[in-house]
Amino acid sequence: MISRPRPTVKAYADGPAAHTAAPATIANRARIPPGREGYSLRVKASRYNKIVQVLRKRQPDLAVVAQDVHKPHNLSAILRSCDAVGVGRVYATNPTGGVPTFNETSASADKWVQLEVHESSAELIGTLRGQGLQVLAAHLSDVAVDYREPDYTRPTAILVGNEKWGVSEEAASLATSHIIIPMLGMVQSLNVSVAAAAILFEAQRQRLNAGFYDEPRLSEREINDQAFRWLYPREASVFEANRLDFPWLDTNGTWEPDSVH
Repeated sequence: MISRPRPTVKAYADGPAAHTAAPATIANRARIPPGREGYSLRVKASRYNKIVQVLRKRQPDLAVVAQDVHKPHNLSAILRSCDAVGVGRVYATNPTGGVPTFNETSASADKWVQLEVHESSAELIGTLRGQGLQVLAAHLSDVAVDYREPDYTRPTAILVGNEKWGVSEEAASLATSHIIIPMLGMVQSLNVSVAAAAILFEAQRQRLNAGFYDEPRLSEREINDQAFRWLYPREASVFEANRLDFPWLDTNGTWEPDSVH
């Protein structure tokens, strides 16, 4: 499994110096340069406040599974839609274990949405269902229902398929249920990223009505730690490699070296 944008966590007993550092050294990297205190704090505080606002709307029990979506602009567009509705994680399945290169379509959404790549759709769907998520496959079948009918306030993974073939028969058979977007024109399908967006915004509508965005769904620790990863990605990778807890950020999005133990 490949996880982006969060760095892979590795524990080095006596590994490269780039991945190991004394806590004081880690802390010093985040110090504000002399003479830039006011400017740096204003920039950091505004950035931090925006990040916290975003994280307080994140829906940890809503995800997207993109099965063999191989065109970069489609995967990028899906990530962008996920970020817009508060989905923080996308699962991509690809037989090669790879993932397309991002392009400008994502509008930097790949920085804010974690992408996990899995080789087996069947194993991934089994894992998600084992975690209590309903898996709704965008798949035309005799049992498919209008995409607005399911209850998206339940823990949900939305499964969309390959640009040419859609969701595979195997993956569809493992899903909880099938959903379709009614088509009234000559063409009977939508671009995969457009379909994903339509379904995601229906999920958002239901969750907004249910008050799911009114209070944080993530804990304060989870919000703090994800904010730290986004604000200080280099330092975060070092903290994780050294198995250190992230320090608590203050209201400006900064932290004190003395808080690192």
